[in-house]
Amino acid sequence: MKKINIFHEFVLINFFTILVIVVVFSYSISNLLISNMLKREGRITTDIVRVITRVDLNEEKFKKALRLKKIEVFQVFFERLKSIPEFIRLKVYDEGGTIVWSDEARAIGKNFKDNKELKSSLAGNIEVKMGLIKKEHIYEIEKVPERRLLEIYVPLLSEDKKRIYSVMEVYKYPVSLFKSIDSAKRFIWLLAASVGLVLFLSLSWLFRKAMKKEIKLNEELLESKKFIEDIIENMNTGIFVIDRDLKILSWNKAMENITKKELPKETVIGKKFLEVFPILETIGFEKKLKDIFSTKKPLILYDQEYPVSGGSEVLSLNIRVIPLLGSNVEVSNLIITFTDLSEMKKLREQLIQTEKLSTMGSMYAGLTHEINNPLGIIVSKVRMILSHNKVKKLSEDVIDDLEIIKKHSMRITEIIRNLLAFARRSSFKSIPLDINEVLLDAIQLAEKPFAKMNIKIEKELKRDLPSIFADSNQLQQVFLNLFTNARDAMLEGGIIKVKTCLKENDASLVVVLISDTGAGISQENIKKIWEPFFTTKDTGKGTGLGLSVSYGIIKGFGGDIEVESKLGQGTTFKIVLPSNQDGSTA
Repeated sequence: MKKINIFHEFVLINFFTILVIVVVFSYSISNLLISNMLKREGRITTDIVRVITRVDLNEEKFKKALRLKKIEVFQVFFERLKSIPEFIRLKVYDEGGTIVWSDEARAIGKNFKDNKELKSSLAGNIEVKMGLIKKEHIYEIEKVPERRLLEIYVPLLSEDKKRIYSVMEVYKYPVSLFKSIDSAKRFIWLLAASVGLVLFLSLSWLFRKAMKKEIKLNEELLESKKFIEDIIENMNTGIFVIDRDLKILSWNKAMENITKKELPKETVIGKKFLEVFPILETIGFEKKLKDIFSTKKPLILYDQEYPVSGGSEVLSLNIRVIPLLGSNVEVSNLIITFTDLSEMKKLREQLIQTEKLSTMGSMYAGLTHEINNPLGIIVSKVRMILSHNKVKKLSEDVIDDLEIIKKHSMRITEIIRNLLAFARRSSFKSIPLDINEVLLDAIQLAEKPFAKMNIKIEKELKRDLPSIFADSNQLQQVFLNLFTNARDAMLEGGIIKVKTCLKENDASLVVVLISDTGAGISQENIKKIWEPFFTTKDTGKGTGLGLSVSYGIIKGFGGDIEVESKLGQGTTFKIVLPSNQDGSTA
C-alpha cells in the first residue's frame, strides 16, 4: 500500500510540475511571438503612415497647418489613411505631447506627455499596444467584430531625420494579424500541452518502471535476507550481534540450545552483553569488545568454560568476535559466535577410551594364558590335597586355609574367563535376532529374584523392529550385567525400565534403553566405568569387568553403548545396534 501511495504522490507532483512548466512555457513563448508579430505590424504601419505624410503632411505642411489652424489638412490625411483597410482612428500629437487633431473632437488640446508609449515614441521609437476597445471607441464597435484593437504610435521624422516633429497614434483592427496571433497561440499551447502530456506519461512510466524494479530488488533483498537469516538461525554454531553500546540485536536458535534454553531470544534482545554473560567479565571481555571497535581486528578465545543447568554442567566454548564495518568504514556492530566443543571433547575422550580398551584387550589375551597355567596347577593341587584328607588327617585349620585358597583361586579363574571374553570379542557367532526376544529371556531370568528385593522391571518394547545380527548368549550377558548393576544401585528397591525403539532420524539403528531409579553415578566416575577392574561396589562384591566386557561385546556387534546419569537421579544405559542389512528375519 505504501508503494502505491508513493506512486500516486509522484504522479500528482509530476502532473502539477509539468502543468506549471507548460503554462509558463506557453505564456512566455506566446508573449514573445505576439511581441514580434506586433513589432512587425508596427513597422508596416509606420512605413505606410510615413509614406502618406511625406506627400500630404511633411514637417513644413504640418507646422503651416498648425500655424494657420487649417484642421482640414489633418481631416484629409485621416480620410486618405482610413481608406486603407484595417485603419480606424487617428490622433495627431505635436512634439510636446498635445493632441492637435483627432477624429474625436473632444480629445483635441489634451496633453499626454506622461503617457509611456507616447513618451517612448517622441524619443523616436515605434510603440505598438494591443488592448480592448474603450468607451471612446464605442462608435466603432459595429464595425469591429472583436473587442481588440491595435494602438500604434508612429514618430514622424524631419527631413534630416534628426528631429521628431509629430507622433501619429493610429488605431487599427488587423483581422489577419489577430487570426495569426490566435492560431499561433493555439499551436503553442497545443504543442506545449502535447509535449507536457508526453513528458508526464514518460516520466510516470519511467518512475513506475523504476519503482517496480526497486520493489523487485527489495523483494530479492528481503528473500536474500530471509535466506541468510534462515541459514544463521539453523546453524549449529551460536551466533548473535551486538551494537556499539554492547546491546544484543539478534540471537539465533543455536544460542538457545547452547545455553540449554536458559536464555531464550525474547529475554536477551536489547540487553547488554555482560548482563547476559556476567561470567565473561572475569576475563575482561567487555574491554576486549570495546577495543575491537577501534582496532577493527577480530578476536578468538579458545576453550572458554561456561556453566549451564545451574552449574551442574560446564560447556567448553570457542568464542569468535568479528567486526562488521558500516558505510563509513567504522565498526558498527560485532558478530559473536559460540562454538560448543563439549560433544567433540566427549567424542575425543570416547575415542581415547576405545583405544585404551582395545590395547588392554590385546594385553589381557596374552596375560590370561600366562596366569591360567600356574593357576590351574594350584587349583588341582589343592583339590588333590583335600581329596587325601581322610588318609592324612589334616588339621581343621589347614583344611580351612586350603578351602580359602580354592575359593579365591576359582575367583581368579572367573576373572580370567571374563578377561578372555573381553579380549576375544571378535569371535562371536552372530545370527539374525529379535532384540525383544533376547531382552525378554534376560528379563525372565532376573524378574523373580529382583522381585524379592522389591525391584520391578517395566517393559516398553516396540513391535516389528528389524532384526539385528548378534550372538544371543553374549547379548543376554550384556543385559544381565546391566540389570545386575541396576539392582546393586537400588538396595531399597526401585524400578528398572526397559525400552526398545528405532533411532530418531535413522531407522537402520535399533535402540535399547535400560534405566533405573538408583543412586546414580558421579560425573567423575562416568569417565572410568568402561575401564576394566573399575568398580564402585564394596570389596569382594564385584570384579569391575562387567561393563568393560559389555562394552567389548556391543562394539563387537558394530554397535555403541552410552550412559547418562546424575547422582540421586538414576542411570540410563543406551545401546545402539545396527539392524540386519541383508533383510534376514530372526
